[in-house]
Amino acid sequence: MSDFDLVLRGTLVLADRGTGLIQYSLLNGAGPLLGDAETGPPASAWQALDPYVAAVASGRGGDEVAALAGYGIRYVLLAPGSSRALVPTLDGEPGLRRLSSSGGEVLWRVAGVTSRARVVAGEKQTPVGLASAGTSTDPYLDQPLPDGAAGRSLVLGALADDGWRAVGADGTELAASAGPGLLSWSQAFTTPAGPQQVTASFDDGPRTRWLWFELLVLVVLVVLALPERRRLEDDDEVVSVDADGALPATPGSAEALVDAAVAAAVESEAAVQADSDDAPAAAPSTGDGDR
Repeated sequence: MSDFDLVLRGTLVLADRGTGLIQYSLLNGAGPLLGDAETGPPASAWQALDPYVAAVASGRGGDEVAALAGYGIRYVLLAPGSSRALVPTLDGEPGLRRLSSSGGEVLWRVAGVTSRARVVAGEKQTPVGLASAGTSTDPYLDQPLPDGAAGRSLVLGALADDGWRAVGADGTELAASAGPGLLSWSQAFTTPAGPQQVTASFDDGPRTRWLWFELLVLVVLVVLALPERRRLEDDDEVVSVDADGALPATPGSAEALVDAAVAAAVESEAAVQADSDDAPAAAPSTGDGDR
């Protein structure tokens, strides 16, 4: 495994397939992980970086390398399979120094301060380490600042957002401000005088509550979508059957009415038969007439 097989933190990877279109990706921390494609930043987050990458690839020789350093980019890597025509262009770019090449990959080191967080006082920039080697924002930064006068800018190297907070050792919140110069895209704070301990973190409470609310709504929808289960209970009522094994007719039904009519006819016929059996017999005739 070559040195290029190791993922470098803060690496800008350029891919040139010879079609005139430069593709790039920015690696940070441990490199791309499962699910990063679905949870990556929106396209708008790359818009500020696009012109600087285009300027580096075209060899304009301006301040684009210094701008890339403000994003915490320490290395520029030409991806395997890329056109070699881009190598002389990057070799001549001020602020880039080629380190080595192996297996079709070429690596350059970005000059100057390349830390994401830094303290800016005029033209002087002092790097500040982050609290975590990864991308955690709780806290994002937690250490004493370099000694200096008040009014300097603590640049975090992260997109400006109202959720960022910076607090001094005495509990005083630092005033938020815009980053200076090429760092205007970044969240910054005005620092106090001296080497005061500062803790910077991002409050994503509203976003977290919104995600919990969405999860609750999803659970409710799943429960409502489940099929209904009906419980069949045994009927305590004993149903009797007649001698032929037939179930009795339901009261008020057509079958019950027919049965009632047949029963009434049978009873009427029985009554008529009983009346005929009770009538007195006629006297027998002698056959002699009156004389």
